[in-house]
Amino acid sequence: MRNFLGFLLLFLATIIQISFLPHLTVLNLVPNIVLIMIICWSLTRPPDQSIIWALMGGILLDVFSSSPFGIFTLLFVLISFAISFAKTNLIGDINLTLKIFVGATGILTFNLLYLLTNKLFALTNYDIVSINTIDYLIKITPMEFVYSLIILIILLKPIQKLSDWLSYYEYTSKVPTRVK
Repeated sequence: MRNFLGFLLLFLATIIQISFLPHLTVLNLVPNIVLIMIICWSLTRPPDQSIIWALMGGILLDVFSSSPFGIFTLLFVLISFAISFAKTNLIGDINLTLKIFVGATGILTFNLLYLLTNKLFALTNYDIVSINTIDYLIKITPMEFVYSLIILIILLKPIQKLSDWLSYYEYTSKVPTRVK
């Protein structure tokens, strides 16, 4: 159930991100809501589930984007793994402020890794639109970071509630019943 629900939510987020959000830009920026959902899921669920979400979201975005296939999948899995590792091994149970900080770090890390992979593909003469490094770091990344952080703060609570509901559903479905 949780993987189907995750796939459905990520599919809808991908369609919204690819189809509708380019028409509702703020400062010519389109938020990466799939990334934000994966970060929120990584902050609220166990690592095995967040990695699955990252894989599904990355593949969906790779299928619908013009970037080389696999970039989003690779970066989403790396971000999800890093957040899950930090949450499990370094931080433990985290409050809302720390979740926002970790989410912000994930957004910034994604933007820097995306720039790096873009430059690596450009070096290999792969047919890709090369990003101007200075413009990306000075003009785009800070504005996209703030925009994505606002959306992360908005989505964190609903995704936490969904995570809590799924935890309750998983717990109650595993409770054995007495057979007479």
